[in-house]
Amino acid sequence: MASGPEEEAKHELTQWMYDHGAINVYWEKTSKWDYPTFKTESTDRPDLLVETESGGIIAIEAKSGDDSGNIYAAPSQLQRYWQKSIIGNEIYRADGENVEPDVFVMATEHAPAGRLYEATYNNDHFQVGDDWGGSQYARDRGWLPDGEYNATKCTIRVMWKYAGAFASEVGGATGVGIGALLSSRLDGGDVDVPYLLYWQDGDTYWEELR
Repeated sequence: MASGPEEEAKHELTQWMYDHGAINVYWEKTSKWDYPTFKTESTDRPDLLVETESGGIIAIEAKSGDDSGNIYAAPSQLQRYWQKSIIGNEIYRADGENVEPDVFVMATEHAPAGRLYEATYNNDHFQVGDDWGGSQYARDRGWLPDGEYNATKCTIRVMWKYAGAFASEVGGATGVGIGALLSSRLDGGDVDVPYLLYWQDGDTYWEELR
């Protein structure tokens, strides 16, 4: 069974998460690696469904990080899955049981480095937070990483703007997060533990995938 760049990206992400404590990583379709699969009522679904050690369920829209055009499509796809989950228009099944994603995130094979895109100066370069406004306040309290790659940051923040607008339309609290799968490298050091950066009901969270 042949595999393209996106399949290889999903495989790399899967192995990385298994290496850091994921209990199960389900794929939306069969692969040459024979990973377990999950199902939904429709064929419009994320690429991966992750069961964490704490029992959390993370839905991931994965893209090849070598093609910016593919990454640009991820936020709108992720918004669609997230919105369907909130209004109850989708049922996820894994191992014969219904499960409900707690967070929807996008990712590429560059996640272990803490970014979505390739790291070039003109595309996605690293910036340590140096402002003393709301972002610094959030970093000091662990709600945001210490630094972020600029293009990745912009992609995530624009997505959050649309998420906030949708949350207002449906009456406020959604109970489901939306964001990106990144890594502890954004807080400095050489360790690349999977971390989730997500927005939920007006607040941001920077949490280890566990």
